[in-house]
Amino acid sequence: MKWSRRSPAEDKSWVSRHPVLAIILLPVVPSVIAALVGLGMEYSWFTGADEAGASPAVEHVPPSATGRPEPDSPSILTQPPSSAASSVVTQPDAPTVTPPPPGVLAQGHVVLDPVDGHDLDTGRQGDQNEAGMDISPSSSGQQINGMTHGRPKMARVSTAEPTGPTLCDSVPDGSWVTPLTGLYEMRVGDRICVRTDQGNYSVLTLRAVPSAGAVQLDVDYVSWAR
Repeated sequence: MKWSRRSPAEDKSWVSRHPVLAIILLPVVPSVIAALVGLGMEYSWFTGADEAGASPAVEHVPPSATGRPEPDSPSILTQPPSSAASSVVTQPDAPTVTPPPPGVLAQGHVVLDPVDGHDLDTGRQGDQNEAGMDISPSSSGQQINGMTHGRPKMARVSTAEPTGPTLCDSVPDGSWVTPLTGLYEMRVGDRICVRTDQGNYSVLTLRAVPSAGAVQLDVDYVSWAR
């Protein structure tokens, strides 16, 4: 079916033939045209195409909205702390042992009960009846007994010579005894020379004076090889 455009003369003849209908339609025509134009603009906006036929616009969604990292950006991974560092156990420092000076066999501080013995050659403490023990206090604390079959001998030091390996060389032969008595009458700091069962020299220095109520033998000692 073909539509032909009417000539102005024909349009005028139509108006002349339908004057009432023309009066009714003429005010409505502009509104209809405007409505049709608006519908065309909305359709163009909805499809994203402009009048020149451009492709519809694509909305850009940032990567953060999808929860996925951008392809070009490196992923940052947080490594857990190394378990090796947390499992390191600090060992306590070993006690420092100071070796004795050259020529010194043994030295230290000892507190002996009447049943204890002490080997001055090795620094070993044990029962007074064990072999090798040199000294042991009596039950009253009044004297020091020479152990190991009485071979160790003792003598009080009466000189001001410093304690050393030659101190006991000055003791006269007749002054060596066992047991050594009179400890109640001695004073703190007094010294006693001991000739051990192996023939070495040791010097005892009193740190406390024994008494009937405190019978322990409390001394510092140092022993040298002869």
